[in-house]
Amino acid sequence: MSKHASSSSTSYGAWALAAWLAALALFLIWLGWVLFSTSPIEGKAEKPSFPGVAQSDPGTVLDSLPAKGSLATPNMPFTASQEYVLTGAGLQGFYQTSAPNDVWTLSYPEPQLNAQVIKRGPPVPEIVTQGVDVTWELGPQAGLAKDSTTRQGRMNVVEDSFFAASIPVSAVNADGVLNPYPVITLRAKDEKTGKLLAESAAVLAVSPGFGCAQCHANAGTAILEVHDRHQSTHFMEQHAKGEVIACRSCHVGLKGGKAGEGKSGPELSVSAAIHGWHATYLADRGADACKTCHVDLGRTGDDPKDAPRRLFARDFHVDRGLSCVRCHGFMEDHSLALLKAEQEAGLPQAAKLMSGITAREVPLAKIKGRLPWVQEPDCTSCHNFSEKPNLLTASAFNKWTPRSEGLSGLFSRRRDDMLMVRCIVCHGAPHAVYPARNPLADNLDNLPPLQYQQQAATLGSYGNCALCHGQPMDFSAHHPLVQWSEREIHVPSGARQTMPPARFSHQAHTPLINCTICHHTGYVDGKSLLCTSSGCHDGLTATLRTDKNAKPTLNPFYFYNAFHGTYPSCVACHTESLAAGKPAGPTDCKACHQAPSPLWAHEAEAGGSGAAAQ
Repeated sequence: MSKHASSSSTSYGAWALAAWLAALALFLIWLGWVLFSTSPIEGKAEKPSFPGVAQSDPGTVLDSLPAKGSLATPNMPFTASQEYVLTGAGLQGFYQTSAPNDVWTLSYPEPQLNAQVIKRGPPVPEIVTQGVDVTWELGPQAGLAKDSTTRQGRMNVVEDSFFAASIPVSAVNADGVLNPYPVITLRAKDEKTGKLLAESAAVLAVSPGFGCAQCHANAGTAILEVHDRHQSTHFMEQHAKGEVIACRSCHVGLKGGKAGEGKSGPELSVSAAIHGWHATYLADRGADACKTCHVDLGRTGDDPKDAPRRLFARDFHVDRGLSCVRCHGFMEDHSLALLKAEQEAGLPQAAKLMSGITAREVPLAKIKGRLPWVQEPDCTSCHNFSEKPNLLTASAFNKWTPRSEGLSGLFSRRRDDMLMVRCIVCHGAPHAVYPARNPLADNLDNLPPLQYQQQAATLGSYGNCALCHGQPMDFSAHHPLVQWSEREIHVPSGARQTMPPARFSHQAHTPLINCTICHHTGYVDGKSLLCTSSGCHDGLTATLRTDKNAKPTLNPFYFYNAFHGTYPSCVACHTESLAAGKPAGPTDCKACHQAPSPLWAHEAEAGGSGAAAQ
């Protein structure tokens, strides 16, 4: 090989190496741009508004949930001689915000708080709306909605019977700390003198967002891109010009039973469009389909270290093993009910979505169309006040509140049989009716009943009619539930009783357990043995000793353990069933050991007229 050829070969090799290094550098620059820059589809990751929560979809993060016990439960004042009762509850039960990403918005109104002032009897309670000012105030740890500086305000009289106010609350406070259960203090004052008549508090639960990022890499621009691709819209172009896409400007739904005109003509409601679109993706998932998007923050257990979880309802229905689908139906059926109402109103888009959804529990022909937010599952479809609901079969799906009644037919707005007190005043907010179990503090959702009757139960229950009536009542005129027969469980002779006797209903347990689980030794003279019969659970000590040197052994006949020990005790069965998501009874001491309110008991001892008999 010539010297010239060797030199040319060396130059070519150097050039190839340089080109390869240049290509590698370009590749690394491109890779860095892909990883760290804004793409037109996914969008740039924004600074979290609180630890671990991406602003593009804060509803996906649960790890920021404060530890259980970190929120204090306020102790509100009340005496049995007080002349007025003030109580309030959230209208929605749990307020869900749209993702605060300045890309699109569902434009939800602020959550609403309702309250009623009752002048106590005798002779009869009176709903008060005139001559009284009712105000609300957010606690110091509560977050404010965007662009709001209002932490207190006056409530307005509505329908001449109750007070209402929209509260600019957020799940994240000014310090960036997640607080999904802010406490609001209510005060009623004499309009002329300013004298404080009554004071109470309520939780207005609010979610930090939807769970869009469970499936979408970005809850903002990715959703716009999908919408453009499937619906031939131009939202990405509008977003590039700085416009925030208002979903409800097009998705107006039905008005007066007829299709409303949105920006682009008649369109499905937001509820029908979103549920109908996602039903095919979330099929066959039961309640988990609901909790994918509707993010309430809860915990897996009672320990402060227990992992957070998704949990929408937190009231006694959950304790009894009832999930979202018992009332709202499976995702598929729920979506078909919403779409069917709009199909019947003449919207062709509804039929298109319905064609890809398979009905689950009810044939499509029998599913009744319903209007979102106007028609909801009717409580009376299970609680018909002629018999107790069967926990294994009770369902409110396809049994909607009447369309003719409008919003007044909803549980959150309905009044009792006396047409005076709103249901939520005595029962609590939807999805958090008393007794409710809050994941941050057990009784945070039970503030009014604990204040007025020291029991986390419906106001006036367990003989506490004196709360409003000022005197004992022989019976309840407020749609009384059918009472199951109960018997007291007595302690064995010689035992010291420290709490009121627990009451047991055989009817409540019949569909759940076999009689022999409890009555496991049979009958005597044709009658079942009592728990404390001789030779049964009549032991007064927890251990047994055979002689002075023997190791103590557990006493299987110890009375206390028969009800509070390991399975098959009452407490163990209830708590294990609750943890497994099965129908379960109460797990709180006072729910079993029921007694009249200490306030009324104290009044009875003093010879007052406000005592309530149990």
